[in-house]
Amino acid sequence: MINVNEIVAINGIYISQLYKNWYAVEVLVMRGENLFRIRYPYKSIDDASLALGQIKQKQQNIKAPDYRHVVHIMNQGKLR
Repeated sequence: MINVNEIVAINGIYISQLYKNWYAVEVLVMRGENLFRIRYPYKSIDDASLALGQIKQKQQNIKAPDYRHVVHIMNQGKLR
């Protein structure tokens, strides 16, 4: 899990075009000099909306994702 204080931007809810019932809350996280895009996937839009609200309220314990979270390294891990 991430610390909500490391979140630099909230992109909102990502809706998969490939998989049915796959909705994810997408956030950008800064850890040191590294920038990551993290998606927390859920089976329903309601669960994703709940988690999004919890992140916006900066609650440390958000609803557990239904699937494994997805992490992308942005800019090869470095900000320019």
